[in-house]
Amino acid sequence: MMRHRLEHPEFPDNLIFFDEALFHVEGVPNRQNYRTWAESNPNIIISESLHPEYVHALMGIGRHGLIGPFFFDGNVTGQRYLDKLRDDVVPALQNWPNRQDLVLVQDGAPAHYSKIARAFLDQQFTNWIGRASKFIAWPARSPDLTPMDFFLWGHLKQELYRGQIFPNLDVLRERIREEAAQVPLDMIQNALDNFWKRLLICERNGGLSVETRDNYYDELDFN
Repeated sequence: MMRHRLEHPEFPDNLIFFDEALFHVEGVPNRQNYRTWAESNPNIIISESLHPEYVHALMGIGRHGLIGPFFFDGNVTGQRYLDKLRDDVVPALQNWPNRQDLVLVQDGAPAHYSKIARAFLDQQFTNWIGRASKFIAWPARSPDLTPMDFFLWGHLKQELYRGQIFPNLDVLRERIREEAAQVPLDMIQNALDNFWKRLLICERNGGLSVETRDNYYDELDFN
């Protein structure tokens, strides 16, 4: 159903994707997205603190730029996610030129699926995409499709953790804000264009991860 929206030229420009990610003061990698490839066993040892400090950041990406980061105090619950939507996300979107036509996209994380969050999205957006959405229900397993996952988080962490360990959470938050502000708009827009390419590749690949295709990198462009 999402792909069929391509028939409407204005629809892609109205999407804005939101997600959360953890940022550690010591730059601990996310093991779900971090792999080491070598011809022989590299025997890599990664040292990390038993209880590393981290911040939980919420950000959005759309045709006109980035929204956030907004930081959670503690774990992301349905109430805390609602608070961020109401107090930070919606006010930040008020000045976007296509505010009335924006379509918010989120995954099916438990906080996103909470009744209070979904009710708020129904009130604030004509259409939104996510788990249990009346418009388009985002699939439970979406293989590396959103620009948050395949572009933004990786780019920010690569720029942020260039051999740096941050002394405290306040410094880490400020550095995340600085790096987010420096992401070029053309890079953001290229990533959004690649979202639609990934949808087509995923469809042709039978629903598997788009990165399993040999010619995957020939079809996508992040420059």
